[in-house]
Amino acid sequence: MIQINDKKYILTYLIGFILLATFLFSCNTHNHPKAQIILSILTVIGGIICIRYSIKNKDELHKTAFLIIIIFGLLTVFASPLLVAPDEVEHFARSDLTSEGGLIPNYHENQGYFINNYFYQMTCSQGSTLLDNTSFMHQDITHGKTFFTSVFSQNLFYVYLAQGFGIFIAKMLELPVIFALWLGRLCNLLLYSGIVYFAIKKTPAFKKELLVLSCLPIAVFQAASMSSDGIIFALAILNISYFIQMYKSEIIPNKNIIIYLATGVLIGLIKFPYIFLLLMLFLIPAHKFRVSAKIKFWLTC
Repeated sequence: MIQINDKKYILTYLIGFILLATFLFSCNTHNHPKAQIILSILTVIGGIICIRYSIKNKDELHKTAFLIIIIFGLLTVFASPLLVAPDEVEHFARSDLTSEGGLIPNYHENQGYFINNYFYQMTCSQGSTLLDNTSFMHQDITHGKTFFTSVFSQNLFYVYLAQGFGIFIAKMLELPVIFALWLGRLCNLLLYSGIVYFAIKKTPAFKKELLVLSCLPIAVFQAASMSSDGIIFALAILNISYFIQMYKSEIIPNKNIIIYLATGVLIGLIKFPYIFLLLMLFLIPAHKFRVSAKIKFWLTC
């Protein structure tokens, strides 16, 4: 039975959805009305499920965040056009190299990087959907090589392990080309949702705030793509979670300090401004550490 509070939130959600759909309406984005209607219905149902679950499980915000990310992330994984996320072409290229063990891309002067032919074929249909081009549902993943100019070689390999694993599964099972993209996106989404689940569960305070940050549309969209931003966002949330734990603790376990520093370094090596998250360490009173304030300073350095 739907309660009055449920109805209030559900009605607000429906009004917001209708307004957004109205403002974004154009003939160019509605070439396939039946598919759009089905997707809209699924979005509405998914939102209602999340609202009802969050109301009935107010003390389990980590599970609510996980549910929101999974439901809307899955819609994004399978409904988003080919390679439309920011820089998804380059991220996909790097993920494909990672799936074959190429943790450090090898650049060939004046030519580029060796990439599988199927990837190049997908880039030619960038922005299209399976309703526009169904050939990717039938084409096999080819292993012939061609050159591609950019694979974001400046990024370290660990932000592509999830996507690369998804592509590796598609290749091992000899699935059609589209599954390389779908499984890469899916593995990235699962890693993001898992880290966020753990981060919100572990933090003793500000659970709602971390839930809102992790479930922002742009965060879920990036996590449900081949982009490395998903793991970066997740590690940043985990870093903040451990900072809150340390700030609230009477005595800080060394394990928490190590995890806090490790997550800060991992994201800082990819996007340098994030390294300044480690400066939050100075906001924690020195008496909470098992080591001296001087050692705390050197840890941060």
